[in-house]
Amino acid sequence: MTYCELSKNPAAYNHELVRLTAFVTRGFEDFHLADPTCATEGFSVWVMYGGKAQSDTAYCCPGESAKARPESLTVEGVQVPLVDDLTFRKFTDLLKKEQDTTVRVTALGRFFSGEKRTINGANSWGGAGHLGCCSLFVIERVESFEAHTRTDLDYTAEAGWYEKEGCKFGALRDHSHVSIAYPDDATEQAIAQQRRADNGEAAWAFRDPQRVAVESLKPLYPGQVPV
Repeated sequence: MTYCELSKNPAAYNHELVRLTAFVTRGFEDFHLADPTCATEGFSVWVMYGGKAQSDTAYCCPGESAKARPESLTVEGVQVPLVDDLTFRKFTDLLKKEQDTTVRVTALGRFFSGEKRTINGANSWGGAGHLGCCSLFVIERVESFEAHTRTDLDYTAEAGWYEKEGCKFGALRDHSHVSIAYPDDATEQAIAQQRRADNGEAAWAFRDPQRVAVESLKPLYPGQVPV
């Protein structure tokens, strides 16, 4: 099934074993499933490994280390195993190599919807992950993933954002970034740009990286001329 299908009725798949094809994003306080082709307001899915493997993801709280668990992971009374085969090890090796990354993956795992919450009339699902943000997908087996073989693509998930001195409440000066902030509709813009390049309207995007950079900056700085 797809991530978009899962988002339409999370409760229907609670505790079910599902096979998903989606993107996995990994970064600081981030180990999520994602799919840019559908709007999923109020629904996000945190990722963990079954068995004794941990993901070494920093989040609150308490996060996960790289050390193995003493026992297999059990969630809401359901013990979740893990197939620790060559494909899984190659997948985790990629995440170790690229601390901030996005990987397209097909995996078999146990889904936990979490609790449905309504705040100011808006529904959301949560209980797992960073600050209880999300529903949960526990990987039992990585069936396949797309290896990162291109050197001309940006696979990052966080766009270079990081926290220089850790999280200090109210101290914005301690938060640094090495990239521009994306607008709210960044995903839609990126897909539209890709389509224009593919159909020939902006074929220069494949051969002129400097022009790509300049054109991308123009909407962020109206009335100015990027150089």
